[in-house]
Amino acid sequence: MAVTIFQDAKGQAIGAVNVASDMLTGKKTEAYNWVPYQTVTKENYQAFTDKNQK
Repeated sequence: MAVTIFQDAKGQAIGAVNVASDMLTGKKTEAYNWVPYQTVTKENYQAFTDKNQK
């Protein structure tokens, strides 16, 4: 595999809670709430591995 994409579960959860909160308080929300993805390569995979260890 040459590259993959890091799906940011924490960022997605925070975004979902923010949108739900905005909806509950009557604020206008966008149709889509995009969470930026990050490309994982041979050169940077170790940073993702280190960051996601328990």
